[in-house]
Amino acid sequence: MQEAYLESFGKEPNMSFEKSPSFDDLEKRKPEKKNPFPHWLLRVLLIAVAVLGSGILLFSGVKLGARASVPPGGLDGCLVNAAGNPIVAEMSFGDQSTESFEDGCFFFYELAAGNSELIVRHGGEDRVFPIEIISGRAVTLGEMVIE
Repeated sequence: MQEAYLESFGKEPNMSFEKSPSFDDLEKRKPEKKNPFPHWLLRVLLIAVAVLGSGILLFSGVKLGARASVPPGGLDGCLVNAAGNPIVAEMSFGDQSTESFEDGCFFFYELAAGNSELIVRHGGEDRVFPIEIISGRAVTLGEMVIE
């Protein structure tokens, strides 16, 4: 190994201090720095990331530039008779139907915005109330007197 070291500088094994290699000689002998990451590989990786990213967006259902969906609305109120006592009744709004609670109150959720009808079935009769649902809000009807 010592021979290889000495051959690299072309010096004798028993040299004097004056003949020993200087730091200037070492500077000249520095190996060239090689780029550890080839440019072609970087390009391939960037293209792969771009293709995968666009594929994820395409197949996940995300539409660029699309507006957010319209939030649904809700409807609530309480049914009472003329004396102010709660009424339990069946009711429907669009494709949803429910029965009011013992305190006469009801709630419909996830309703599409727009005009529709609340149908209250009590005492063998249907009562129809036109209602406008507002996107992202619960329409509160308060106490509704049913006779």
